[in-house]
Amino acid sequence: MPVTIDNRWYDDLGDEWWAPHGRVALLRQMNDARAAYFRLVCARALGRTPTDVGDPSDLHGLGVLDVGCGGGHLAEALAQAGAEVTGVDRSASSVAAARRHAAASGLAITYHACDALALPFADAAFDAVLSSDFLEHVSDRLDAIIAEQARVLRPGGVLGFETVNRTWRARVVLFWLGQRVLRIVPPRTHASRLFVRPEEVATCLARHGVRVVETRGLVPARGPLGFLHGYLTRRESGGFRLGDDRAISYIGYGTKEAGVDSPPTPTTQ
Repeated sequence: MPVTIDNRWYDDLGDEWWAPHGRVALLRQMNDARAAYFRLVCARALGRTPTDVGDPSDLHGLGVLDVGCGGGHLAEALAQAGAEVTGVDRSASSVAAARRHAAASGLAITYHACDALALPFADAAFDAVLSSDFLEHVSDRLDAIIAEQARVLRPGGVLGFETVNRTWRARVVLFWLGQRVLRIVPPRTHASRLFVRPEEVATCLARHGVRVVETRGLVPARGPLGFLHGYLTRRESGGFRLGDDRAISYIGYGTKEAGVDSPPTPTTQ
């Protein structure tokens, strides 16, 4: 049975992508932890090892593709670390907002409005391909999405992901609490059947020549009760951190094996 979600509300955000207490404030508050993790794993995989997550990773000259970039939160954090960042998203208005903010911040980021099923780049064009808050919106096309990401990733490169696990806890927190009770996001932003288990991501990546190195949990820094209190009173989550609990959100990466070509992206109608 087809699963219907509606992400068109992202098209209406405009510069609210960057508002401190706007409708996607929670995504901004998650971004520090996401960006620090991706900066670290990219640096390590490419032999530029900082001593810990808090150190600024020198990603100078690293070609990074941010798939499903939205308003540019992750893209800007990586550009600030010296990476040469390209961001793509289906939402043309979100891409326009990302361009405006990058220009105002003095960051040279290339943005394209395009479908992740047909990335307008050559094979092996990037050192790292990353996505956050993305696969849970498109997982009915997971294999085709991953095939295309692997195609544009060079051998030895990093493929990073952050998404939502398909568990009863994730359904309660994101679908019931986030959409229906707290109304953090509009109805039909998420469909629990589209959430993706870590082993499903790993299996799919392996089919396209990418070996998963690790997955970690992404959890509220103040714990569940501290998160709820802060968000309900001030729309301030208290931030996020890495943890061992992957039951709701998880983050991870794999590396593309040398000499392995991804099969052609399946034709979609």
